[in-house]
Amino acid sequence: MSASDGQADPARASSYRFGLIGCGHIARRHADLLSRGQVPGAALAAVCDIVPERAQAFGEKYGVASTTNLDDLLAKEDVDVACILTPSGLHHDHCLSAAAAGKHVLVEKPMALTVAECEEMIVAAEAAGKVLMAAQVLRFFPAYTA
Repeated sequence: MSASDGQADPARASSYRFGLIGCGHIARRHADLLSRGQVPGAALAAVCDIVPERAQAFGEKYGVASTTNLDDLLAKEDVDVACILTPSGLHHDHCLSAAAAGKHVLVEKPMALTVAECEEMIVAAEAAGKVLMAAQVLRFFPAYTA
């Protein structure tokens, strides 16, 4: 957003490239949306999973780089946003690593296992000057908003 008017900067909005950390069930939804252009201004750039076959299959399916090493994904210059889709107990550590690597972070719910971990994640993102977002999409569903 522009500091002066609170509006999104269209030039910057077109350049967010996502790296998926974890290639399990929810990663398919993220990858489908990002690779089909259904998220304006966002694209899938790379994927990472500790299971080599799963990482490779995701990379091939979506036409992006794949790795089994988190540090390799976070070192990629063509990844702006680390999308953390791993088991909940790993969110905290993965977020801290992503922030330290200078990446924005989108983390699936729950954000972390404790309030203290959540607070540490917020501090790390702020210290890096990056945005930390939690994927709490249910709040937009009509049954929940009612």
